[in-house]
Amino acid sequence: MDKQEGADYRRLMTELIGTSERSQSEIVRMQQSLLQVIHRNSVVDIAASTDVHLQLLERMYKRYADALDQADVFLQTIQDDLAQKQPSEQNEPAMLRLLESFRILEKEYADTRFFCTLFLSQHRV
Repeated sequence: MDKQEGADYRRLMTELIGTSERSQSEIVRMQQSLLQVIHRNSVVDIAASTDVHLQLLERMYKRYADALDQADVFLQTIQDDLAQKQPSEQNEPAMLRLLESFRILEKEYADTRFFCTLFLSQHRV
């Protein structure tokens, strides 16, 4: 692996990490909004629906945390390869797997965000 390839991987992973961290922040804000719905409404059906959405957001948050851990491991691996000047042919497939997992995660989060936002828009005072 040459230095340019390592820099490209690092730049791409940095962008993915930034996007993931922003999504996690958004998840926290939506969770707080959902908790406000529970506090304002004592109706059991609304509380149950809200809990479902909270669980979806918690699952997404954890999946982002796992993806960020994987990205950190990958970045450390390419850093070690560059430092030791040992080309690693395993980097490209690993990078492609990471990219695919981030794409899937982003699609799932877009769906989750849509349904949570729709629910919140229907239950805000």
